[in-house]
Amino acid sequence: RAGAADVAPAAVAGGLGRGDLGAGIRSLQGHLRAQPRDFGGWATLGTAYVEQARTQGDPSRYPQAERALERSLALAPGNEQALAGQAALAAARHDFAGALTYADRALEQNPYSERALCSRVDALVELGRYEEAADAAATADRRRPGVPVFTRYAYVRELRGDVRTAREVLRRALDSASSPADVAYVATALGQLAWNQGEYGTALTHYARALAADDGHLPALEGRARAQAASGDRAGAIETLEQVVVRSPLPGPLVALGELYEDRGADGDRARARDQYALVDAWTALARAGGVDADLDT
Repeated sequence: RAGAADVAPAAVAGGLGRGDLGAGIRSLQGHLRAQPRDFGGWATLGTAYVEQARTQGDPSRYPQAERALERSLALAPGNEQALAGQAALAAARHDFAGALTYADRALEQNPYSERALCSRVDALVELGRYEEAADAAATADRRRPGVPVFTRYAYVRELRGDVRTAREVLRRALDSASSPADVAYVATALGQLAWNQGEYGTALTHYARALAADDGHLPALEGRARAQAASGDRAGAIETLEQVVVRSPLPGPLVALGELYEDRGADGDRARARDQYALVDAWTALARAGGVDADLDT
């Protein structure tokens, strides 16, 4: 199961996460050429680069994100938007101690920063500090209730073995989700919860709902592929994973696809499997160049 930090919804500041992220970034770049001292714009651009790297599996965006966030802080030292963006960037690079530090600094400026509250929960989870993560999730729920916080709260409850509460929180979050992106995200989280319990048919139902809301939601596609494989539909799983890796060649789905090719056993399939593993090596090199601690992935 991916950690909460790996499946977070976009929610990019300034509304970029709700539409075409690439178009939003290009528009923001044009704005900053005209208004280069807009520190909020630089913070939003940096955070958008982090999101673009995450959704497209392109770690070369991380240095661009770092430069944009540093530009924002140079223009307005200590501004909360940039600090929260740095927390997201550190988490994406698997520097979870750094993510916690930046999140805490952002919360000193704005205790109600949704991004910083969420990054703080993510960092504590990834550091294995589960009791503190539970407290942080409860704090976030009091200050900024909403889909990003609800899903983290549910994940922390699941980690503590309270699957019933996790499922109930996610169902309520799904009922309150208004945008297709939020519906897809929460339904995918429910699918992952079912998958973890070995309920593959239920997981497939949740993934189908996610994809009905957003047919390009990659975490739902990857989850569906894994549930298809576990249910015996290996051909369907291969077809679904091939859609995923074309758009986001990350180590997890690449390795899963390679293993499915290997299981078929034909010479051509073994060659295809080797191609997937070679792409993992290429991604790892790009990730390290982008400042990512890729050891866990490899």
